[in-house]
Amino acid sequence: MKKRKITPILIGLIGSLVLCSCRSEKPLETQPSLFNEDDGPQLPANTEPSGEEPIVTTEATKAEETPAPTTAPQVIEITVEAGSMGRPDLNNVKLEARDTVYTDHNISVTYPQIVGLGDEEAQTFANEALYAHMKTVVDHYVKDAENDKLTLTYETLTLYRGQYSVLYKGTYQGTGEPVNIAFSDNLNLMTSTNIRLGSRISKDSLKRSIFETKDYTITESNAINNSYLVSYLENESEEYFDKLVQNADFDTDGSYPAGFSYSKGDEIRIIINLPHILGDYAEISLVRKTK
Repeated sequence: MKKRKITPILIGLIGSLVLCSCRSEKPLETQPSLFNEDDGPQLPANTEPSGEEPIVTTEATKAEETPAPTTAPQVIEITVEAGSMGRPDLNNVKLEARDTVYTDHNISVTYPQIVGLGDEEAQTFANEALYAHMKTVVDHYVKDAENDKLTLTYETLTLYRGQYSVLYKGTYQGTGEPVNIAFSDNLNLMTSTNIRLGSRISKDSLKRSIFETKDYTITESNAINNSYLVSYLENESEEYFDKLVQNADFDTDGSYPAGFSYSKGDEIRIIINLPHILGDYAEISLVRKTK
């Protein structure tokens, strides 16, 4: 394994970025398909827009929301085999998620709320967690609610055996340049828990992929050149990746995560927070391996 070191080449690369104002994007790349023994195959959700206006709520009015949706919900069917681990009342159900909007001055965040789940405890957990995690991100970025601007929207990624996963993207602007934002939220509705990176990959496995086998793929980057991102990652310390695995994704303590993750088929996607000069964040993909 490599220890953190700052090389003259890296310093030169980072310095050259200051003179550039453009951004480049790299098309998504795919990995070979393997069966996921932990999460199973991931089923894409129907996320086509309903064409109707979303519900607008604030923290003050959230508790007064009526249970009946006023927008056409996304309907996602899940089937769990008889005898599978988990709550039997979540077997063979339809999950409906409606767009809900949190607004405050120039802040606008569209996030999901689940209705008609049929399990009041699981639905309450999910909706409270989705709201709390969204609000954690708002509070992390917004320092001046009257003047700062924040816009975020989400897409539903997967729902398999009660695992609900969404991905948010948007921008924040305070007194400086706009900041790119991406984060995920992953819930296990059967166990009422948060799904975190530490349950997807071990610290040693991630470090081996970065430093030794270099078998990761950059699936999204705002950096001017991905070679700068590779240099940055491979010059990070082992401790950085240990903390990333340990502290990525939302936990029950309300802290802001060190990074984010989600599953896409047999891949583990990791969203890494970066300095603004490198595009604010990047997403890398690794084929799932046994921890």
